[in-house]
Amino acid sequence: MIHPVDVPVLFAERRQYLTSEIVDSPSPLRRNAYGQCTSSTKLSRRVLPQVVLERGLALWGNLFKETSRFPVAIDERSEKDSQIRADRLIFPDPVEPPTKKSPLELKLADLHIERNSISHHTVDFNIVQRDKDKKLVVRRGQPFEISVSFYRDVDYEVDELKLVFEIGPQPTVANSTKVVIILPLQEGSNNRSAELWYAKVTKLEGKQLTIQINISPNCIVGRWNLKVVTYLKAAPRNEYLNSTSLISDVYVLFNPWNKNDMVFMPSEDVDEYVLNDVGKIWRGSHNALRPCYWSFGQFEDGILEAVMNVLSRSSLPFPLCSNPIMVVRAMADMVQSPEGYSILEGDWAADYFTGTAPTEFTGSSRILQQYTKTGRQISYGHCWVFAGVMTTILRCLGIPTRIVTCYQAAHDSDKFVAVDIHVERNGKLNKEGTQDKIWAFHVWNECWMKRPDLPSSYSGWQVVDATPQEKGDGITRVGPAPVRAIKEGRLDIAYDTTNVISEVNAYKCYWLEDEAGEEKLVEVVNDAIGLCISTKKPGRNFTGMNNNDRLDITNQYKMSQESRDEVFNSLLPGHKAMISRYLMQKQNEDVKFLFTMDDDVMLGEDFHFEIVLTNLSDENRDINLSLRIESVHFSGRGNIKIKQEQILLTIPPGRNHKYSSILHLNDYLSRSAGQFSFTAVVSDALKVGKSSEVGLQFSNPLPISLTGCKFIIEGPGIVETLEVPCKKVSPRAIAKARCSVQPWRHGHDRILIAHFSSDQLKDVDAAIAVDVNN
Repeated sequence: MIHPVDVPVLFAERRQYLTSEIVDSPSPLRRNAYGQCTSSTKLSRRVLPQVVLERGLALWGNLFKETSRFPVAIDERSEKDSQIRADRLIFPDPVEPPTKKSPLELKLADLHIERNSISHHTVDFNIVQRDKDKKLVVRRGQPFEISVSFYRDVDYEVDELKLVFEIGPQPTVANSTKVVIILPLQEGSNNRSAELWYAKVTKLEGKQLTIQINISPNCIVGRWNLKVVTYLKAAPRNEYLNSTSLISDVYVLFNPWNKNDMVFMPSEDVDEYVLNDVGKIWRGSHNALRPCYWSFGQFEDGILEAVMNVLSRSSLPFPLCSNPIMVVRAMADMVQSPEGYSILEGDWAADYFTGTAPTEFTGSSRILQQYTKTGRQISYGHCWVFAGVMTTILRCLGIPTRIVTCYQAAHDSDKFVAVDIHVERNGKLNKEGTQDKIWAFHVWNECWMKRPDLPSSYSGWQVVDATPQEKGDGITRVGPAPVRAIKEGRLDIAYDTTNVISEVNAYKCYWLEDEAGEEKLVEVVNDAIGLCISTKKPGRNFTGMNNNDRLDITNQYKMSQESRDEVFNSLLPGHKAMISRYLMQKQNEDVKFLFTMDDDVMLGEDFHFEIVLTNLSDENRDINLSLRIESVHFSGRGNIKIKQEQILLTIPPGRNHKYSSILHLNDYLSRSAGQFSFTAVVSDALKVGKSSEVGLQFSNPLPISLTGCKFIIEGPGIVETLEVPCKKVSPRAIAKARCSVQPWRHGHDRILIAHFSSDQLKDVDAAIAVDVNN
């Protein structure tokens, strides 16, 4: 084992240091940021000095000498004032004058961050645009260029050079966490490794080299260290000299534009599913679809670092971080897990005094930034919040991802593709007997990737659900499950297809308790589950708070009746036989039942409903009609009775009977939540770096005052999450507020998301599109 000896710290003079803050060392021997021992009693927190390590190795009498060098300065003046930019790293002067008897020593490294980020579709990341501490962000399977300058001329007959990439705490070549590329020092030549890592010199002029580096399309995704190692070809046998310079961290992402990458997407839609930083999530109900905007913010300040932190905190070993299947599963676990280490904590109790209500989140950035800062779960999330954060993480990593909403989504507790609803004689739901639930809507993700573990037909969109639908059921995530396998009813296809098949294709079975206390199957509905499955159409055109950009993908999920029967019978033969008997009896029923209600009912208004009963027989029919109206949470939990009526009537042969009723505002107001829009107006044209005013206005539709009122706004590149409190709003009055924003990214149709919340109304959304000029 090689042990470091006493190491002097050599500060390069005539350089601009990254910081002037010096701290006392409590010990004469300490380690710097790279784990190296230093004997200086004072050490800068951010300066990376030249360090010379002399290590003795008593092995066959050889003497090993290594010089490790790190950048000590970055000239952050603009290019107008200097040829040195913030993405050029300056290295210290050599200890001894350079000669051909000593290895090349690095003087300057230029990462060409702007040029590389444009070609790699990473130019929007804040980390490549900021003034200080820029980092290179590239995608695997695609070349990028760097330039290096040395203190003496490069002589390919004398010098040799290696590029070393390392990731993780103990990188090794064996597990692909370390890659060594020997670089031929001649223009145009390259050295291809077996895994398609290679590099070549594209330009050699005296002391300067321009190097093109290609990263394997199967490379581990994460934050790599890039080192340059130089040595002499003809070094004496008893002496090995080299110089190692750490250039920079390099962030490597998946590459959906590269055909050799598992996430390659052969479609123009890749821009939508990787680069779009704002999207729409549909909520509401299947007969009143309600979209809201969500800020993914994958390019915002600190988000890439936060995502890499989440990846490193997961249980996924570094070598598996090259596989998008494993990465997606690990990230779904990290978004929500009952173990307590995850990003979000879920809560469906509708009591959010100890955290933030899910309806008050308008984007992912605040959640990820807070999680990175505290390391603790953020409270609270519902399905659309989990899906929004998953989209941010996966788009940031380069995996094409979209958000999908399924209305009337079944949560089949036993995964038998049948949702059993047990009803007592008085019409009340039997909660103890009814373990299955039907969510008014449920939101999950789809990710695009190849599935080399499955037949090729199952590549493409994969369902990933980070929402644990039942506490303690052992499920922390679902997927990736091929959408095609779900449509085909393939229960044997990995991963977790049974869960999704149940959600979108289940039968809805009603069981009624008779006078003897026995349950009887009284109704089977085979088309009530998995309705209006929705996602946003590709494109950045702003459509507002409507459904014009909704893409219906229901047919991609729904099985044929033949497939449903096969799946149902294979999972629960007894249920299938019972349903078959019911359907035969159904043909003999002679009373038709029809329920209708007003469309587009707004909170604050009364609404009407009507029941029509028709006697198709040639005899009188005595009817016992039980009507019960409940307020139900979107997840199927927390049923609260609003109105209940019992009607006894007799219908003559061939006649019908209409029963009408009205539900008044006071009947349901305290048990409902708002579904409104309001207006947001920008006073003048937005410009990068210039403050502008935004006006917010909401009209209270209720005959009561609103308290605890606030507006929340957010927009990638425009404003981070900002809460604007406002005064109590009187009945039918208008709430107004103003705030200022100062954009930092230009662009056409950049979206500003606004949200209104109060003690009485908690879910009111708006959005506007604005142009931000330079």
